Amino acid sequence: MMEYKIEIDNEKLEKMKIRILKLEKQNLKTKEKNEATMISEIKTIIVEESKRNY
Repeated sequence: MMEYKIEIDNEKLEKMKIRILKLEKQNLKTKEKNEATMISEIKTIIVEESKRNY
């Protein structure tokens, strides 16, 4: 059985969480985006932040 070691960059993780929470907070106020749109935007945030080099 193969074992995989996953390393998590805590700085990237924190930035992802902050961006997602801001998006959620804004949407709670405006109700502008539906669930499918929010899921799509959250996925985009995760991909963008994971690809960034700091």
